[in-house]
Amino acid sequence: MLHALVRFVFMTIIRFFYRQIAVRGRDNVPAGGPLLVVANHPNGLLDPLVIRVALGREIGFMAKAPLFENPLGKLTMDSFAAVPVYRTKDGRDTSANDKTFDAVDARFGDGRWVVIFPEGHSHSEPSLQRVKTGAARLSLSSEAKRDFGLGLQILPVGLVYEDKGRFRSRVSAVVGAPLAVAAYRDAYAADEWEAAQQLTADMASAIADVMLEAESDEVWHGFLAVARWTDPDSVHDVAACEARAKDLSAAYSRLMQENPAEAEAIANDARRFVSMLEAIGVDNPFDLERPAPPTLYRVARNASWYAAFVVPAVVGVILNALPYYVIAPLSHRIAGKDVDIVSTVKALAGLLFYPLTWVGEAALAGWMWGPWAAIAVGAAGPLTGIAAVRFFERLDSRRGAVIGTWLRFTRGSVVDAIAARRSELAGRVNAALAS
Repeated sequence: MLHALVRFVFMTIIRFFYRQIAVRGRDNVPAGGPLLVVANHPNGLLDPLVIRVALGREIGFMAKAPLFENPLGKLTMDSFAAVPVYRTKDGRDTSANDKTFDAVDARFGDGRWVVIFPEGHSHSEPSLQRVKTGAARLSLSSEAKRDFGLGLQILPVGLVYEDKGRFRSRVSAVVGAPLAVAAYRDAYAADEWEAAQQLTADMASAIADVMLEAESDEVWHGFLAVARWTDPDSVHDVAACEARAKDLSAAYSRLMQENPAEAEAIANDARRFVSMLEAIGVDNPFDLERPAPPTLYRVARNASWYAAFVVPAVVGVILNALPYYVIAPLSHRIAGKDVDIVSTVKALAGLLFYPLTWVGEAALAGWMWGPWAAIAVGAAGPLTGIAAVRFFERLDSRRGAVIGTWLRFTRGSVVDAIAARRSELAGRVNAALAS
């Protein structure tokens, strides 16, 4: 019961922290049978939870041993069927991993699913790091114990976070075609080590195929930005944005080989376009286009919605301002240079500070006005907090359109110049994609 409660809390947090967890390639997910999910690892402890949401299945995972060494950490890890990995850099005896391999092997024997991050650590590099052989050796060993009749498959998943440390940002999980471990039977019989090396290389290639990779953070974020500028669907659909960004990455690599001067010219034009948008305070250039006139019904509906939620939203800001404004700087301070764990720290800090704030406010209200006030304020904390998030997200989604309308009236020539630049840039990008 306690484990179920912990799972519910953390899965609720992950679904709320990221407003969209999209999946591309869902048809590649096997219907059943033992499965090893292998993925890139850009975002600390939130990665396995995102994969769990994306695939819609109960999936255990492997986590570093220190996470199991306090009661709360062990409770959380056990709630998600995690198994400890003992690493030299954590000062642990790696021989204890024999029990870890046995535990994962038993799960495969029961037809269960496990996720492993074969890079061995989370990071913020814009490309796949060296993939270690442990996942391949474990997979081959499990199949060999059962004369390669287990039916174990390896499913590559690529995670792309628009802005992994930002609350209410979006994530795309790309699922590739599974690898059948039994296909390496002959190679394993000939040379176990070579078979593990071959499977590791194939696994790394499969993960790279579903990832968005780039030579630098600037270029990586540039692919996502250009995808949004040149394709209206990519503005609202993170899976469409990721797919187009990956196509852009491939086209850019191809153009760098065939015509590096043109590739660099497009990149420089994209940078200048960023500067133009920043100068007028617009994120989405499509906001500058003239929208269709709203219907009376739509205006009335939106006005009614804002009228209904404005008071709860203001109350939500008042009741939740303290943890909201404390958690972000605190998380960055705790994470330091390890930016790949900022969102993990934010989620855990939120789990601690928000309830403490609500309890404290309820206690204060009870002391001042009595028990019914305590109950009301205690319930209002989380409920109005959610209302505030929804209200300001909806308001922010219309901010760009309002700015665009204002600019069309006051600085029409600037808007025309930006529209022309976007159109020209989109044409060159689309030409590069088509070549």
